[in-house]
Order: sequence, then C-alpha cells, then structure tokens
Amino acid sequence: MSISPVKIFDRYISTKDVENILKKRKTVECEPATERGLKIKVNDIIGFSNVVPIKENRLLHCRTEVTNITYYASFEAFFKDYLAECLPDVLTIEEAVVKYHKIHGTEEEQKHGVVAFHIKLIE
Repeated sequence: MSISPVKIFDRYISTKDVENILKKRKTVECEPATERGLKIKVNDIIGFSNVVPIKENRLLHCRTEVTNITYYASFEAFFKDYLAECLPDVLTIEEAVVKYHKIHGTEEEQKHGVVAFHIKLIE
C-alpha cells in the first residue's frame, strides 16, 4: 500500500475567519464540492490567508492540517451540524448560509453539494 504525498493548498478567507482559526475557534471550513475542493485529502495542508490585507493593513496567515472530510447536499445541511465550528460568531444557520452564498454563489452548491474540511492548526 502506497501513501500519497501530502499536498499544500491555499485559501483566502476573511480576516475574522483567519483570526478564529488562530484562536482554535474555527475548526471546519467548507466550499462547494467542485473539482477544486475535491483535490484536498485528509492529511493535506491548507494555508489560510486573509483576503483583503491591504485594506485592513495587516496580513494574517496560518497553516492547517486536514483531519477529516465530510460531504453535504447544501450549506444549510452543513451548518446544521457545524455552525459553531465554522462560524463561531454567527448565531443562525440562515445568516451563515447568506454569508457563504455571497462568497460562493448558489449554482455550484446546487450542482455539486458541499465539501467540509475539518482542520487542525499547525502553525
């Protein structure tokens, strides 16, 4: 049995989300289950950076290891299970879904579903 090599991926997210990963409050990230997201496997590394460092005058970055991957039909289904672990400052599933639809739209979610990466901060 061969072990596949660890791959490194980059994602750009909000400053608040990077801060929450650094504080170990955010332990799951999700996106539409397109080819881009399906390339990520358990044990791979995802580097997260804030998307607007110039506007906020600071760059935040962290690296995480993927510890598990789960799949959902929609963001709503995902947030029913992992709202607090993905968006610890958001109080309702509806608010979380609106936030992720603003980022990802609805077409890819409806077509492919959602992939969730359970992550552990490594640096």
